[in-house]
Amino acid sequence: LKLGQNLDVKSMDTMWLSSLYSLTHLGLDSLHNLDSSHHLLQTISKLFANLRELRLVGCSLLDDDIQSLFHSHSNFSTSLVILDLSSNMLTSSTFQLLLNISLNLEELYLGHNNIVLSSPFHSYFPSLVILDLSYNNMTSLVFQGSFNFSSKLQKLYLQHCTVLQIEVFLFHLFPQRILHLLSTPFISPLIY
Repeated sequence: LKLGQNLDVKSMDTMWLSSLYSLTHLGLDSLHNLDSSHHLLQTISKLFANLRELRLVGCSLLDDDIQSLFHSHSNFSTSLVILDLSSNMLTSSTFQLLLNISLNLEELYLGHNNIVLSSPFHSYFPSLVILDLSYNNMTSLVFQGSFNFSSKLQKLYLQHCTVLQIEVFLFHLFPQRILHLLSTPFISPLIY
């Protein structure tokens, strides 16, 4: 099910959506007032049992909205394999939250947000195949130390990120995989 742009979320009765308990794919695109409809977010969280794909793109979502959607580890679906939260107003808090509860995700799209990652942090993506962090602000320090990519990771998108240095070891992490760095400014590669 995909809903978009001209839908008035504030006046929408969400009862019909909650009756779609076997829904596996849900996409809400460019619903700019979705963040003000906590009732709809609560309805979406009730659908997690079967959702395999959730796309909330361009919905003006904030960290608080994502926290209420995924308010606990038990609320995060083990069936959810694709999560697209691109083009919202999310920060590093959402990224950290998703890292801690998204062990089954295969595709995570967080491009065009306000994610600022400037220091290493502990993370583990055991199932991740695609990670999109394009159009965010992060430095190469993020990719040092304990940033642990799954051996399954095939694509890492970093277009238009403020990456200060791209270490050669980053390229060694992705032999025969696609590392997208187009239009990413960097000072110089460092050799380790």
